Amino acid sequence: MKIIKSIMKNKEFLKLKKIRENNSRHLNQYVFDHSIAVMKAMQKSLSSFKNQKWLKQKIGKYSRGDLLIISSLLHDNAKSRIFREYKDKTTRSPSHELLGAYLFDKYLKGSDFSKKDLDFIKHIIYYHGFAFDAIREAILHPKNRKMILKKFYQITKPYSKELVLMMMADSTGSDFKRMNPAGFKEEIEFCRRLIKNI
Repeated sequence: MKIIKSIMKNKEFLKLKKIRENNSRHLNQYVFDHSIAVMKAMQKSLSSFKNQKWLKQKIGKYSRGDLLIISSLLHDNAKSRIFREYKDKTTRSPSHELLGAYLFDKYLKGSDFSKKDLDFIKHIIYYHGFAFDAIREAILHPKNRKMILKKFYQITKPYSKELVLMMMADSTGSDFKRMNPAGFKEEIEFCRRLIKNI
């Protein structure tokens, strides 16, 4: 898609090359590099679901799969605006999902995305942090798993499957696998099971 090259050359998006994250998921990883890695992880993940009709379904002018690729590239687009580094050298970008859902469309100026396409991307960006939190809580608290997942589905419907894929791509594109191989494996396997059952 042409729009991917356009996004990657965008002056605001290029600011992410200067933002280096250091937290439980990132070992001094630049947000720009992470965003590219997440997009590539999403592309790889989608190719493993080749025969899934739901990914080929058009939302507006574009398919769910195509829109997930764009969403994965733009999911952290607001981090350059609200990035925080603390005394202990850890970093956070509080509410980057909310701001990112508000700002993402400036990267898509002049494109042919329909309102439905834009709404889809906005919801994936907005809810990707919530999906991460809900899925991690479901893994960590098996006794509450059914209740957590029920609420997750209620809140994120009709984007639940896509958000689980986003969680997988986000984790894969981070340093989490190197930092915690067992935790990464557990998370990815849990997400794969979720996708089959949604």
